Amino acid sequence: MSRHDRLTARSPAPRGRRGPSSRPARARVPLGLAAAVLLVVPLAACGPGADAPATTAGHDAAPRRLSDTERYRLAHAEQALIAACMTGRGQDYRVWLPLSVAESRPVGPVLDDPRWAREHGYGSRIEAKAAKAKRENPNLVHLKSLTGARRTAYLDALTGGPDAPEMKVTLPTGATISKKLGGCTAYAEKRLYGDHRTWFTAEKTTTNLTPLYASKLTRAPAYRAAVASWSRCVRTHGYTLASPAAARDRLRTRIPKLPADARFAAEVRLAVTEARCARETRLRQIAQRTEDTLRAALPTRIQREIRTHSRLQRAALDRARDIVGTS
Repeated sequence: MSRHDRLTARSPAPRGRRGPSSRPARARVPLGLAAAVLLVVPLAACGPGADAPATTAGHDAAPRRLSDTERYRLAHAEQALIAACMTGRGQDYRVWLPLSVAESRPVGPVLDDPRWAREHGYGSRIEAKAAKAKRENPNLVHLKSLTGARRTAYLDALTGGPDAPEMKVTLPTGATISKKLGGCTAYAEKRLYGDHRTWFTAEKTTTNLTPLYASKLTRAPAYRAAVASWSRCVRTHGYTLASPAAARDRLRTRIPKLPADARFAAEVRLAVTEARCARETRLRQIAQRTEDTLRAALPTRIQREIRTHSRLQRAALDRARDIVGTS
């Protein structure tokens, strides 16, 4: 979920009813919203971590997942489109992608790349670099320097201002996500993905399905057997861990207590062990195959959104290549 999307589990208020949170026509755009829009950089997050594209979608196959390079290319193209649009509106905006493709790789629930783990651990230094980049983002620094009418004009150009229309989608989980739609950010998204509402609905539906099948995944025989094999493997390396989730718990609770100079080394050792054992037991592939099976059993309406999401992403990649090339 993008940082500037808003999620709520409450039902929307009836039409025509104005609650206490209703804002005046020219309410001030929060700096946090503008900052989120300005930070269109691919950061490490949950999701598949392999760089090689998966099998192309078909009637009997899961939709193809994007590679790390493809995810990065989409982020680059979006930044380039926003920059061109802002320049056209007389505003200063720079393409800002402070992380490399490798640094932008989602770690995912199962890490199975020992080489990446040996260099980055679980990504703590990448997170620190991203936090520093957030503070130094030239677009955010520029925005903070503006006041009065110049600030309003910049925000109107970037996000459409407070009067920009808002889209909402109710997820299969029952939660509702809303998003302001306007300015150069909306222009960039439309250029890449086409119809805003179609993309927004498909993207938010597809990326918020895990709660519908998570408990079934952990009970699936093939997945449980793979996790048990993984646990036996890490035990031979000196770790008593029931699952990769337990490794992340250890990362959060025990490693931070070590002296500063030993912290990253311990993180790397744990990450490399997880990755080696995940590779040996094929844990990520088995988990992904099980997840694909569970997703394929979801209702027809959700399957339609999954296919739409995959189709729009593939089309966006073609457009992104025209915008920023293949670098």
